[in-house]
Amino acid sequence: MAILPIIHTNRIFNIDQLDKIGPKTYEKFKENHIVTNEDLIQYVPTRYKDYQLTDLTQIEDGQQVNVVGLVYQIGKPSYYAKRRSRTIVRVYIKDIPFKLIFFNQVYLIKQLTVEQEYIISGKINLAKQEITVNRIKVNDHEHNDEKQTLEPHYRKIKEISTKTLQHAIHQALDMTSGYVELPIDLVKKYKLTPLDVCYETIHRSQDSRQIELAKRSIKFYELFMFQLYMQYKKHNQQLKDSTEPLNVEIDELSPLINHLPFELTIDQKTVVETIIKDFNGTHLMNRLVQGDVGSGKTIVALIAMYAIHLKGYQSAFMAPTEILATQHLEGLKSFVDQCRLSVQIELLTSSTPTKERKRILSELSSGEIDMIIGTHALLTEEVEFDQLKLVITDEQHRFGVRQRSILKDKGQGVHVLMMTATPIPRTLSFTAMGDLNVSLIRSKPAGRKPIITRWFDERDHDEMVTLLKDALNERQQVFVVAPLIEDSDMVEAHSAESLYYLYQQLFNHHSIGLMHGKLKSDEKDELMQQFIRHDIDILISTTVIEVGVNVPNASLMIIYNSDRFGLSTLHQLRGRVGRGHKQSYCYLVASPKTETGIQRMKIMEQSEDGFYIAEKDLEMRGPGDFLGVKQSGLPDFQFAHLVEDYKMVMYAHLEAEYYINHLTDDLKMWLDNFKPELEA
Repeated sequence: MAILPIIHTNRIFNIDQLDKIGPKTYEKFKENHIVTNEDLIQYVPTRYKDYQLTDLTQIEDGQQVNVVGLVYQIGKPSYYAKRRSRTIVRVYIKDIPFKLIFFNQVYLIKQLTVEQEYIISGKINLAKQEITVNRIKVNDHEHNDEKQTLEPHYRKIKEISTKTLQHAIHQALDMTSGYVELPIDLVKKYKLTPLDVCYETIHRSQDSRQIELAKRSIKFYELFMFQLYMQYKKHNQQLKDSTEPLNVEIDELSPLINHLPFELTIDQKTVVETIIKDFNGTHLMNRLVQGDVGSGKTIVALIAMYAIHLKGYQSAFMAPTEILATQHLEGLKSFVDQCRLSVQIELLTSSTPTKERKRILSELSSGEIDMIIGTHALLTEEVEFDQLKLVITDEQHRFGVRQRSILKDKGQGVHVLMMTATPIPRTLSFTAMGDLNVSLIRSKPAGRKPIITRWFDERDHDEMVTLLKDALNERQQVFVVAPLIEDSDMVEAHSAESLYYLYQQLFNHHSIGLMHGKLKSDEKDELMQQFIRHDIDILISTTVIEVGVNVPNASLMIIYNSDRFGLSTLHQLRGRVGRGHKQSYCYLVASPKTETGIQRMKIMEQSEDGFYIAEKDLEMRGPGDFLGVKQSGLPDFQFAHLVEDYKMVMYAHLEAEYYINHLTDDLKMWLDNFKPELEA
């Protein structure tokens, strides 16, 4: 996604109107999404280098220095290893002879002249009286300003020199006026610098403190503008999704809630109350329920569907795979039967036999079926409802917006409930999901034992194998996960195939299965069903193991080269065990070579809290990588960082919420124009 546009002026023009921007140069800029003066001004430096002259009395060996030297000899380049070169230039620095070493900079050597003074930047070797040069410029006393020591460095644009880029930016700054600013009360409240001054400072200032203040202001502009847009989008959706209240009373749900074989957790009760409040509101529900692995999201979904049933409507529950859909059906049906509810619930997948399919489609369109559980099969044209009122999607990130819309459009005035077992850090909840209402289920049902996690170094593999044998002797089943399908010369890591052959030798009296992404969907489903039936003792796999799959007898998860996985992935894999009554374990097998890898292992050993782990994962990987760059829904911020600037994200969210709640005609008109630019 392109940079979030926060500059809006009353004079916008294409940069081909600028001096020295010909057709070819303009095309190069255009390839980098720089078309207008506003784009150019927002092309900010990635860093600054301070070339203030170094105090020669304070120099330490190996230090980066900036010194003035007089050239007295220029050597010839010596070439090696296919066009690589090394050139020695001799200079006097405060009357002390020094050698300047230039690597692969023949073009620069040609511009040097004897008896000329230069400002030299590079790494000094005091013992050899050498400087390895990375920058050199003429010490022009007439034009060089001693105060001009900060130099902005920009991301390189192919075939455009730094000089051309800076000249174009400075022209754009001089020719642009009439910046649209934030409301004056916000500017005063947060002590913000006006935008025109911010960008003038970012590109031209020599005061590092003023540059940091300008960056701070731009961060707030970016976060506020994005929050404003997301909440305006949510506001418009609510206006479009006005509906009549369902008038559900919480006491009406007692035949289900009071007869469950367990008591709902506090978090489950809170989410149920929130959903009922949504049903009784004047806007359609659009809610995401985040619940850690095993937190009890499915029963919350059943209660929501039961409430819809009591009002004479139908519900659809869509899961990403047939295994998960079947598992949900069995779980929901068992609760319905235990509570003796008069509810008809059915399953529809691509594997449903033709005769059964025809019956289900007929009863669905006539309204005889109250709740339908299914996969993508629910999206086909032949699926019609009598009165669909609620759509639930499990593991919502596995479905596109269009797929969810197809199902929702099969009814009128349909409420939407999305569920995920992938905890999203609170920071990203305010950004990537700013147009959704989000509910959390953090606590787990009573009696659920914590999964004990242990980290084994590769050298301790035999000890881990001994513990694995103990689990098998107790008739427990085991998941084994590897990062690769097959061995690779490029990557030093375990593969599922090599582990399969190793385990056949180690555990020749046990049945072992091998599952990976190269298998067809029906082959993977069959392997999973065999594991569920306990026809397989050890299932060796890549990360294709389905989120949410329920194998109560699986009590051990072993993850090889676990330092190669992100924290959230490790936590999701760990959640495949711990579904039964026996104590479950997760063994991490890794010999991390980096501090980050070691830190991941320690966090996994110490915590089972998915939300805490998600926050740590975000800190280590960054928002784009955490969500996946393409589907994150986040723009490229110029300076704002969603983790480091978390407090500012919160303030921006609250301020944007206030302005949307007090929407004026002028702001509405401006946001309507802003929207297509952001989505472009």
